[in-house]
Amino acid sequence: MKRFIDIHVPITSCNFKCHYCYVTQMEKNETEQVDFKYSPEIVRKALSKQRLGGVCLFNVCGLGETLIPSQIVQYIKVLLEEGHYIMIVTNGTITRRFTELMEFNDDLKSRLFFKFSLHYLELKRLNLTKTFIDNVMLIKNNGCSFTIEITANDEYAEL
Repeated sequence: MKRFIDIHVPITSCNFKCHYCYVTQMEKNETEQVDFKYSPEIVRKALSKQRLGGVCLFNVCGLGETLIPSQIVQYIKVLLEEGHYIMIVTNGTITRRFTELMEFNDDLKSRLFFKFSLHYLELKRLNLTKTFIDNVMLIKNNGCSFTIEITANDEYAEL
């Protein structure tokens, strides 16, 4: 592994409205248009194995929910096709994006890692707990790596 690279996805909206999150205060919604400055092909060339000196580990995270923009799938795919490893930070509820990502071939999926942020109270409030679990199982059953990371806040102390 040559290096670790953090990639910021230019998304500030989220399908959650967690009371403790500053993104919620921006009052954006999941229909926000995302402006990617460069095409997936330009990103592929800029972040090629040759140009970076080898295989890298990319952490892909938005200020809001990383998987809201539909274009994100193509960006992830070109980086995987370059031989890189990709970690995606997500709240685990954008099923259509997981379905699209699971259409990748097994080689690409073997280098795909999901960091599921468990926002338990918001999942419960929105009745999305089953969706979250189903998406985790989809990832697991397709051979991708993952972690489930609790997003702690003071209200959990009362549970």
